[in-house]
Amino acid sequence: MKLRRTKQQEEPSREETQRKLEEKRKADEERKRQISEAVKRLEGHLKAGKVDLASLELEEVRKLDRRNPYIGAFEERIEQIRLEQKKKSLEEEKESIPKPASMPETRKHTPSSTAKPPQPVRSAQPKILVIEDDPGTLLAIGHILTKHGYDVTSLETSDEALVLLTRWTPDLIISDINLSTSSIGGFTLYEEVRRLEHLDDVPFVVLTSHADEKLQRIGKEMGIDEYLSKPVHQENLVAAVRGKLKRFGARKR
Repeated sequence: MKLRRTKQQEEPSREETQRKLEEKRKADEERKRQISEAVKRLEGHLKAGKVDLASLELEEVRKLDRRNPYIGAFEERIEQIRLEQKKKSLEEEKESIPKPASMPETRKHTPSSTAKPPQPVRSAQPKILVIEDDPGTLLAIGHILTKHGYDVTSLETSDEALVLLTRWTPDLIISDINLSTSSIGGFTLYEEVRRLEHLDDVPFVVLTSHADEKLQRIGKEMGIDEYLSKPVHQENLVAAVRGKLKRFGARKR
């Protein structure tokens, strides 16, 4: 009699265990189905270039399965697409800017010491010299400044700039730090400019694509106190130019 009660007690226990196992199996299958559908939607968003929707879908996948081995790969793809879209947008913005008729033609070769750089046009407007080896950036900066009423002379090398500056005084100089087509970079150009007596007090603005505090600290120790990060935003560029010209004008008076 005692043995019979034990068997009766065991039977419900087996049934309960099987029921729980079946429920777990169904739950696992449902979770796998949800993960599979979320991944499919994620792939679709990536193919369509919809990175924001892809990011939201990836969060859903992470909630369903934090150990999914593809999460890291999806994160890299999203970031890569985001960077490509940003680069394309910048390129399209550069291409959409019309070339101002008043801008002198730029040259990519490094001139000899006797070469004659473009002659700046005489004008009552503030005269700005821009040195930048990237044609697209040079064109964009020239267009922005010309639109705001400045007389812009654009050059692609510091070598051309030095030849011109020995006999011409602009109201402001804007130069990139890394000039790959030149024999000297932006910091050295700044030092050479300061050696010329007639340019000693001309404001000097530096362009850089490097968020490097050490680089900026070196420049500030040399006397450079104005940096503009590339790509240059119109508002920041115009504000920096106006501020520098205002300070320079006050010093001359």
